[in-house]
Amino acid sequence: MDEFGVSSTFGTKQRWLRRCWTRFMNLPQFRNAPKCTENLTQSSNQIEVSDKKFIQEFIHRLNEKNIIRDNIYIMFMKKYTWKTLLPNTQTATKEIDIQKLQNDGLTIIFCTNATGSCKLSPFYFYEYETQEALKYFKSEEAISQILKTDILKHQQIFADWYNNHFIKSVIKHQQETNVSGKVLLLVKNCKEFILPKDTKQNDDFEMLFFPPNIKRIHALTQNIVEIIRHRFKKVSKDFCTSYDMNIYIKSICKSWANYVTPGYIKSSWEKFFNFSKSDSRTKENTTSTALV
Repeated sequence: MDEFGVSSTFGTKQRWLRRCWTRFMNLPQFRNAPKCTENLTQSSNQIEVSDKKFIQEFIHRLNEKNIIRDNIYIMFMKKYTWKTLLPNTQTATKEIDIQKLQNDGLTIIFCTNATGSCKLSPFYFYEYETQEALKYFKSEEAISQILKTDILKHQQIFADWYNNHFIKSVIKHQQETNVSGKVLLLVKNCKEFILPKDTKQNDDFEMLFFPPNIKRIHALTQNIVEIIRHRFKKVSKDFCTSYDMNIYIKSICKSWANYVTPGYIKSSWEKFFNFSKSDSRTKENTTSTALV
C-alpha cells in the first residue's frame, strides 16, 4: 500500500484513477457543462434568428409602405452615469459620493434619419434613484428630473419628445427638402417607449419596435456613442470643478452636430443594412427595391 492507502499494483491504480475521474466529472460544474454549452449555442442561434427575422420584417415594411430612405429614422437613448462622466482616477470628493450616484446620470435621446440629412437636436433629462442622491445634481439651466422607477413619467417624456420634437422636426425637414411620404421610426422595444392610449394618431408616422439584441442596430448606435464619448476628455476637467451637467450637455450636443456627420450616418446605414449606393430608395425615386 502506498501513502494514500491504495495498492501499488498497476491494475489497482488504474481502477482508482478511473473512480477519481468519474467523481471529478460528476461535480456540478462539470456534470452540467455540456448542457450549459448547448444552452449557450441555442441562445446564440435564437439571437441570430431574431436578428434576421427583424431585418426581414423591417425590409418588408419599407417595401410594403414604399418608404424612402430619407423617411427612415432611428431613435436611441444613451445614459451617461456619474461613473462615466467622472475621470477614472476620481471616484469621490467632499462634494460627490459616487456610491450614492452610481446609477444616476444624464439620459440623452438621439434621433436621425438614414441619410443623415435630418439629425434632431439631442433631447435630455436627468434620471435618479433616490431623492437623497438628487441633492448632488447641479445645473445652471433647467433639466427635467425623473425617478428611475417612474415608468409613467418616462412614457410621458417619450410622448412629449415624439409629438412635440420628433414629428414637428420631421415635418419641417420634409417641407424644406420637398420630401413627402410615410415616416418610419425605429424604436427599441421597452415599456418606457409606449405611447399613452390617448395619443393622437398620425397616419403619416409609424413606429417599428426592435428587440435589444439586433446586432446591426447595436453596432450603428454604439459607434455613434463612441464618437461622442471620445470628446469627453476635453471637458471632464471643467466638469470636476463645478459638477454642472450642462458642461456635458453642451459637449454632447456639439459632438452630435459637428462630429457625427451626415456622410458617416449614411455610410453606416449602407454598411449595416446593406443599402446599395445605387439603391433607388431615394427621395427622387420611390420605386421599391430589395435592400438586403
